[in-house]
Amino acid sequence: PTQLNFGVLTFRSQKRARTLELQNLGMKPVVVEGFDWELDGENDGVELSVQYPDGMVIPAQGRWTASITMEYGADTKTADPVNITGAVMLGTNLTNFSVPFHASFLHGTLAYSRNSVLFRMPPLSVKTKSLNEGCPADGYLENNVVLTNRFPQPVKVVNVSLAHPSFEVAADPAAIDKVARPGEQWSLCKLRFKPTARYFGRTSMHTSLRVATNISVFNMAIQAFDGAFEVYEDSNAPGAIRYVSGDSRKLQSLISSRPRPLAVGRTSVVHLVLNNPNPVDLHLTRAKASERLVQVRAVGQAAKKGARLPVVIPAKESIPLILNVTSSVPVKDKVVRITLHAEIPFFSNHACASVRRPTRLVFPFRFALIKGTLDWAPSVVALPPAYPGMVSTSVMHVTNRYEMPIRVASVKTCWHEDGEESFDECITDERFSVRIFKRTLPPMEKIKFGEIVFDPAKVVDEDNYMLPVSDQDKGGPTKAEMDRLDSVAMVWERLNREKSHKIKRTISFDFGILGSFSVPVRASLSLPRILDEQMDFGAVQVNTSRTLFLHVNNPTSEPLRLSLVSIHPSSESQDSSDATSSNHDGAGEKDNPFSLDPATMATEYVVQPGDELEVG
Repeated sequence: PTQLNFGVLTFRSQKRARTLELQNLGMKPVVVEGFDWELDGENDGVELSVQYPDGMVIPAQGRWTASITMEYGADTKTADPVNITGAVMLGTNLTNFSVPFHASFLHGTLAYSRNSVLFRMPPLSVKTKSLNEGCPADGYLENNVVLTNRFPQPVKVVNVSLAHPSFEVAADPAAIDKVARPGEQWSLCKLRFKPTARYFGRTSMHTSLRVATNISVFNMAIQAFDGAFEVYEDSNAPGAIRYVSGDSRKLQSLISSRPRPLAVGRTSVVHLVLNNPNPVDLHLTRAKASERLVQVRAVGQAAKKGARLPVVIPAKESIPLILNVTSSVPVKDKVVRITLHAEIPFFSNHACASVRRPTRLVFPFRFALIKGTLDWAPSVVALPPAYPGMVSTSVMHVTNRYEMPIRVASVKTCWHEDGEESFDECITDERFSVRIFKRTLPPMEKIKFGEIVFDPAKVVDEDNYMLPVSDQDKGGPTKAEMDRLDSVAMVWERLNREKSHKIKRTISFDFGILGSFSVPVRASLSLPRILDEQMDFGAVQVNTSRTLFLHVNNPTSEPLRLSLVSIHPSSESQDSSDATSSNHDGAGEKDNPFSLDPATMATEYVVQPGDELEVG
């Protein structure tokens, strides 16, 4: 054409393509060397692009076409149309030429309810290819299409049409001639759907309703679907479900002939993916097994937190799903059919009962039950007391009582509050970590499985729990250090009083086919001590003596230097008259039944980090 007319672009139709055709009247080929465009005035929302389906060479005496697309991305909400004019420029090896174009953009759309363009395909009788009982006698499902004018100016519908043998449209002549004001709502037509024998067995059908108006041409997508969904297991393990699709009418399954091992009394975890190809959400409501002695529980795995049924499968999306399969009876080789039930709330109030029906998906699950267990040692992991700056560890051993090697493909550690062992309620505790030593557990053998590490410094503020390193090499602590000591002592006293220094956790290991095993873990925060907390001499007879040795621990990471200066009795060891007449520093030797070896008092001791020493 001598001019490209892109028409009216709207909110729902912001991109439109036009074809530019050239004819080479000469006797030699012409090479297209470049494409460009310019606007009359400024408009930042306009973009033009070109495609050359016939290549870049125009043959002699031949025709050549280019597809030019205009896209309008500006968010203009004015009541008046935005007029866009300009020119497309093509450069060839012979000459350059331009073709003018024009378009307009009008903010708004023709709004309609999604209910009116979606149909659920009712099941057809295999023999009669007709609707089941409870649906309309003539076999049609009917929706009323209601439009709302969201444009800032009046809209007049010129024509309504569609082309599909299973759909019919009956437009009201009054609606065709009607001029709808901005914001006005009106009934446009009746849209009817009837599945025919030709389309029997299809899972979905698509078409579009073409609505021509004085502003633009709108295409409303129409879809009929049966509500079926798919399940598959993304795994290379023997017995993995490769692909299962369909509902009770049609089922395809590719399953390895080798059964999946399932431990008696344990829960086998099967990781599935559910795919919903339908334009509406599905709600997975139930999972059951064909065998009474086999229990199946489905758990949805959301981004942040697991959720039990019902699990929502969003339209046109896939979600992960976990099946927990449990059996208490040993069966050598068994095939169980697992059924998943899903509902479509979108059609919960539909007049036709067949449209409201739940969707079923049945697939075989072949497994062989095996006997055995995993014995953990210790059964309760008790970590040594630790404080910020000190790390405590404990080694875990496990004995594989199964007659087959257990391969730990992936170990998932999940911490819980004490007594909560569900993977649905994982918590994060950075103070604990796990190191795995061996991932294959040989049968009937005890191995060192891993190590649990408790590092309190990863969470607590060490400044609030510990004294700072003293700058004084000799002499007693400064007043600031004594004040800090009082503050730290109060913190530890509060921890002991509230029992918050004792930590109870449960760690769960996910062993895939064997499910999860949980082990309780106990840890505690403790105030680091250098001297013995108490020395008990017991009962000592008059005119006799008893000797105890004083032990010094160094819980720090630096060498500890110390010397014993003196020993004083506490006020509790004196009677009231002595306690009121003498002070702490003036207790004489005759009043003190305790004594230190003079050689001990003259010695400076050095205790290396982590060591314990008798100092006299």
